[in-house]
Amino acid sequence: MFEFMSAADYERWSSATTLQQVAQLTALWLEGSIDSQPGYMPESGPAEETTDGGLVPVLARCNRAGWLTDCSQPGLSIAEGDQRAGVEGFTTPDLADVLAAAALDAGLVVHLHDGTGWSGRNEYTAVTRDEQGRIFTGLGRRRSRRELNFQYSEVSRSARREIRAAQQLTIIDPEWGRKDLLWTTLETALDEFDRTRAVLTSADTDERGGNR
Repeated sequence: MFEFMSAADYERWSSATTLQQVAQLTALWLEGSIDSQPGYMPESGPAEETTDGGLVPVLARCNRAGWLTDCSQPGLSIAEGDQRAGVEGFTTPDLADVLAAAALDAGLVVHLHDGTGWSGRNEYTAVTRDEQGRIFTGLGRRRSRRELNFQYSEVSRSARREIRAAQQLTIIDPEWGRKDLLWTTLETALDEFDRTRAVLTSADTDERGGNR
């Protein structure tokens, strides 16, 4: 039996006309203000490992900055296996450059795909393994146009077009089980991005005022 998001949630998502608006709604979904999001089981919030791992604030902040995240996981080491911390999504070139540079400086793994064309390579990094070291899932491959149209079918055509054209950014901690490095690196990078944006906004405001 098929399940669908509520009419109220559908109205919010279908009204989103830009990547930025979809990202803002994703932040609200992470924080529990919206029950459903495109591409996931209706009426279900973030995974328990996301909420219990304290990732909601930094993921919501990433989305509000303009990085539309669609998959993430904390670093874990348990009897059944290990996870590498990782997050991926879609953003603009300026924010992708800031986050990727900070991640590389911190020794993290970065996959960055240009959404405007096919690069010819589609590598990924393993992010889950069992106790015997067998790999189960990975992050970082380039997402196809068909996948994105399906995943974001509830948003407007113009928003889907921006998502397809966006930079596809994945950042992964290479150390199995490490919990904090990825997220603290993102927080620091977003602090710098916010400061730079504030300076540019102030300069633009001053210039407009001077031209009156």
